[in-house]
Amino acid sequence: MSFASGARITLFSSWAKFAIQLGSFILLSRLLPPRDFGLAAMVSVVIAMATLFADFGLSLAAISARELTARDKSGLFLLNCIAGTLGCVAVVAAGPLLALFYGEPSLTWVAVGLSASLLVSSLGVQFRAQINIDHRFTTLAVHDVVASGIAAAVAIGSALGGLGVWSLVLQTNIQALLITVLAIAGTNWRPREFPPLRELGRFAAFGGHNLATQLLNMASRSADVMALGKMQGADAAGSYARASQLISLVFQQFVSPLSRVILPKLSRSPSDEHFVGVTVQLQRTICYTLTGALSALVAFGQPLLSVALGPNWADAARTLEILSIGAAFAASTYVFYWIFLSRDQIRLSLLAEFPGRTIMIVGAILLAARGFEAVAWTIVAGQALTAVLCYHHARKAFGARTEVMRAALRPGLIWTLAATLAVVCRMQLGSNSWQDLFLGAGTWLLTATCFILLKSVRNDIIGIFRFVKGKA
Repeated sequence: MSFASGARITLFSSWAKFAIQLGSFILLSRLLPPRDFGLAAMVSVVIAMATLFADFGLSLAAISARELTARDKSGLFLLNCIAGTLGCVAVVAAGPLLALFYGEPSLTWVAVGLSASLLVSSLGVQFRAQINIDHRFTTLAVHDVVASGIAAAVAIGSALGGLGVWSLVLQTNIQALLITVLAIAGTNWRPREFPPLRELGRFAAFGGHNLATQLLNMASRSADVMALGKMQGADAAGSYARASQLISLVFQQFVSPLSRVILPKLSRSPSDEHFVGVTVQLQRTICYTLTGALSALVAFGQPLLSVALGPNWADAARTLEILSIGAAFAASTYVFYWIFLSRDQIRLSLLAEFPGRTIMIVGAILLAARGFEAVAWTIVAGQALTAVLCYHHARKAFGARTEVMRAALRPGLIWTLAATLAVVCRMQLGSNSWQDLFLGAGTWLLTATCFILLKSVRNDIIGIFRFVKGKA
């Protein structure tokens, strides 16, 4: 299957999955109070960290490797299983400590319940990687959509039945179980010959560097929820986490799945010219689509969330607007993560992200007592600094890649102006959530439409369509 076909299938399935998750997001938010989401978020911080250890960057190591033997695959499977088991045990052990830290006794058992997903997920990592290596993107797409849909249905049914936070636990575990079972059933590969662990040193080194970067990212995305949960309680943590999760959904359905298709393409690029051409088109595609979606969340996400979720989620609505600004900075630099990874320069990614992520972690801890807005703006500041440093390190290490940086300028200016005008319009003229929604959305759409009339913008969009179709 070609790169373009894989990208189209991956994006289509990702947005189908997004539609399912968005529907469950809204329904579960209507059925459960912010406190239940806060309790789940308090444990999910530890789960997310342990999940990274369970994967250990080995799925990307397998996908991006130029050559992979049967012994290598079996060894990677063994490493994943070991890491997943250790992660599961660590989360169970952390349960009582979380309960003590937050003053919420129920967290002990919530941690036990969520820990099962780690062990189950680790079993399927290399099976999914093998399907990806075989370029069977349709199979992966079907697995993701089916697992997401069934898990969401079970969670909604459980919430209607009064299970509260355990509805969210069931959703996580069932989705992990289905994805793993479908992956094992979907490939003929089976681990057989296990090599000595010392033979897997090159993968462990790759995974270790990638893990360090992802752990830093995860710590910066978790410190805010932990600090708010400690200082403000489960309700505040739940509202903040819900807004953050909505932004994560957008990223997960676009950027994360594309990594499975893009990394092999970039790693095996036949020439520097071809490499630069692909990354320029990727940057332009991301900045027009993903950054555009985040611009829309800034423009009218606050009234949209208030209307969709109800008055109990007012804090989440304001948080969404602020965090979307920071997410736009992150989106504009994601292509450099792919460049660093494909060129085995993940260390540069770590150097670029460390200062900004440190600001996010320290700032969230220090400002949590002041409330969610102060924490959210700290996250934006850290992401803005990270974006500047990513561009700096990419220019320094890959001088020819300045075209990639320039590809972000035009869409960045368009979406910034559209979001700014929309926010000003609804703040000056709106008087309730519905008016704010129509004013913000209308102004944003009108501004975007005006820019589409420009020939340079039309040419960019035509180029994106040609790229997705594999004609450029």
